Amino acid sequence: MAWYTHSDMGFLSRDSSAVRYGTLIDIGSASVLVAIIRSDPNQLSPEIIWSKREYISLRSNNKVDNNPKLVLTCLVNALMLLDSEGRKTLREKKNINKLTNIQVTLSAPWSNTGTKTISYTHEDNFRISENLIDEMLRTSKMSASNESLIDEKLNVELDTIYAESLQGLYANGYPLRKPNNQSAQSLDIIASYAWTQAYIKNTIDESILKVIPEAETMMFPFILVYHYVINHLLPEFSDYYLVNITFEATEIAVVRDGILKHTAFCPAGAYTLAREISGVLGVPLDEAYSYLKEDAPLADIKLYSKSKIEEVDKILTTYRQALSELFKNTGDDLAIPKRIYLHDNINTEKFFAGQIEQAAKMTTRSSHAIYQVTDLIIDKSYDDIQEQTLKKGNFDTTLLLSAQFFHTKLYQERFD
Repeated sequence: MAWYTHSDMGFLSRDSSAVRYGTLIDIGSASVLVAIIRSDPNQLSPEIIWSKREYISLRSNNKVDNNPKLVLTCLVNALMLLDSEGRKTLREKKNINKLTNIQVTLSAPWSNTGTKTISYTHEDNFRISENLIDEMLRTSKMSASNESLIDEKLNVELDTIYAESLQGLYANGYPLRKPNNQSAQSLDIIASYAWTQAYIKNTIDESILKVIPEAETMMFPFILVYHYVINHLLPEFSDYYLVNITFEATEIAVVRDGILKHTAFCPAGAYTLAREISGVLGVPLDEAYSYLKEDAPLADIKLYSKSKIEEVDKILTTYRQALSELFKNTGDDLAIPKRIYLHDNINTEKFFAGQIEQAAKMTTRSSHAIYQVTDLIIDKSYDDIQEQTLKKGNFDTTLLLSAQFFHTKLYQERFD
């Protein structure tokens, strides 16, 4: 499902002054978030009416690998809760029963995002029209559609484009905000495409249709949603890394001049590390995971023997080396950005901020600034009273980020 093409705008092009209700579905590597929000354009942030996150069982034999069935089972369970608990809460709080405007986001390893540049040049000046841009985008998408991404880490083929985004227009090498029959000798268009497995895309569509047949659905790669929100909150910064930590994957993106240029991931996240630490220490998985959530992460492992501590250190060193490889492969020869934004579960942000900081320094031999997305969203979008309410509700950072994307209509801002 494309979201650039003018005819596909759907619910995104409705009256900007109207209050909208959004149904958010975020499919991570090992969990699924569902939520209902109310978006009033006169308010700085949306109201979260109801939310729930479903997880795959945290067991040693439930490693995600290349099998999406576990997380898609989570999706079905989450949709059932949305249809029952979510509808009930919406009806009780807002006297509304109909679920509308579904926004789906998809993360690695189930999604991969790539960026392509297509150019048109002529020795004589030509006019830059919407028709020319549409034709170039059709050519770009046709080229992208003929490609399929083989994920060597998981040995799966991502064969279906489910979303596309216009990243930038450049006339004679200069940024062009909006085509208006300007004269130029060269035009470059940068567009991003998101691939997934056809099986995953079809299962998502069919599952939603069975439970919420009345709703209109739009599907986005989470990494681009993440980029657009950061770009919206901090437009003064245009070169940075995005790091997205999920339970079974770590995804990174390189942003240059405000354009997402490159993405990559490694199949290791919070559950992955907890599973390995559990095996070394001989403790239950949930206990090992709790060590990552401490105010002083992993402080309790000091109680174990020296050999056990060294084995845990090896696990973390291996993870940092994997991160370092991601940081090295930027897709270009330019220097690694100094700014790194971290999106993660709020409870493990401190642990992963430390790992990322060490991995980045290992790569560049210099220091990098790590910014936690939870703090950025709250500081920019919520007042003190709202912040306290969110903290009491044990809020979900992914929910805040996805809700902000829906609320500020960043998709529409890009494509009008």
